[in-house]
Amino acid sequence: MIEGDQLASPTTVVRKLWSRLLLGVVLLAPATYLFGGRTGVSAEHVAIWLALVAALAAYCVVTSSFADCVADYGDYLLVRRRKLELQLKFADIAYVEDSHNLKPRRVTLHLKSSGPLGQRIVFMPRPNSLGRNEVAFDLERRVNLSRNET
Repeated sequence: MIEGDQLASPTTVVRKLWSRLLLGVVLLAPATYLFGGRTGVSAEHVAIWLALVAALAAYCVVTSSFADCVADYGDYLLVRRRKLELQLKFADIAYVEDSHNLKPRRVTLHLKSSGPLGQRIVFMPRPNSLGRNEVAFDLERRVNLSRNET
């Protein structure tokens, strides 16, 4: 377990798992409906089912690239996605993007060079009050400070 100051939402892994579980249940629903002896599936039921499957599949695809855990250790960030862990220095981050208009809300760390986790690291920040995310604001400030030191 990562022990530093947690920047990512602790519900990230749970959201990933539940969305996949729910997608599996929704995909099985037509089979149980048809094999349960019911007949005459309406076009409205099919349309609702397809819309639900599409929304859940899109959510699963979007959240699959999210980091599971991001911890702040002062001089660097420790990022974990699945079994990969990466120590990320602030000097290696090109810029920080706060996507507060998207759901789920996310912070994107754009790296100067591609690493084992790719060119971008995306995570759901800890929940906070409305407005600009404090996690993104603090990371952006520290990236700018590291840029000025070099």
